[in-house]
Amino acid sequence: MTRTWSHQHGSKLRPTLSQLFQRGELGLAGLILAISAMWDLQNSQSIRPFHKGNAPVSAPAPVLAPVRHRVVKIRLADPAAAAAYVSLVFGLLLVFLPVSFPHMIVKNWESGRLVPAMIFLAALLNGLIYLRAAHLRSAKPGLLTSAWLGALTVGIVVGFSFLLDAAILHEQSKLIPNSQALVNEEIVAHTYWGLISGIFLPYLVIRFTQNLNFRAQAD
Repeated sequence: MTRTWSHQHGSKLRPTLSQLFQRGELGLAGLILAISAMWDLQNSQSIRPFHKGNAPVSAPAPVLAPVRHRVVKIRLADPAAAAAYVSLVFGLLLVFLPVSFPHMIVKNWESGRLVPAMIFLAALLNGLIYLRAAHLRSAKPGLLTSAWLGALTVGIVVGFSFLLDAAILHEQSKLIPNSQALVNEEIVAHTYWGLISGIFLPYLVIRFTQNLNFRAQAD
């Protein structure tokens, strides 16, 4: 190594192995010399042009590997936590606004604004949950998964609105004196369960389909 370094720098130094061991030059000074020589050799070889025959040619360009984005793997803990917060807020509103909050829900149902509001709120929360999961896992949100998530959210909330209509017809068919109070309770209950289901059930379906895809790829 020392002879190679001396040859590159035009030095007349030609130490032999016995001369290096004679006075202990392979101690700390020899280690420093060896490291400096290795560094110099590496730098001189790394910047040396490639040769094809006698003519220098440019170095081959590195082959770029195709970029593969990670899939956002859904954890059920994320929508479960969001559903728990929604349940807490819904319960607090019923406790502190026991008359005005149910009355507002019933009025929105009578005017036809309740189901679109539930769809908007559930879709907004699901979108935030999905984007947060993608950010935490350093993954890119998929267009197909986003569309599937939105379609499931809308379908589940609309499905609960049909169940609500069926429950209201059932209560009104009983012909009891205080049927309107029971109808109002059904509207409030179905609003709560529609929101919770619209948040949690789409992620449950997506998680199930992701597990099926992973098992199919593993097979």
